[in-house]
Amino acid sequence: MLRKSDKPCEITVSIDNAYGEVITEKSLNITSNEWTEYSFTLTSPVDDFSAVLAVTSKQECKFCLDFVSLFPVKPTKP
Repeated sequence: MLRKSDKPCEITVSIDNAYGEVITEKSLNITSNEWTEYSFTLTSPVDDFSAVLAVTSKQECKFCLDFVSLFPVKPTKP
């Protein structure tokens, strides 16, 4: 969940490798002062056990995060 706290803001949620390079990302436009759930899937094209979750913004803004979770998705065999 995420809540915008001061002004409209675009944030990027990404999975980055150990060198800070983006593996996959999702941009979100935050326009509400209310707690809002944003649910999406980030799918990595590579296996990287040292990857990290990053939340960034290109502009100055304040926002709150609560209950961020990552779950692996195992492909099912046909």
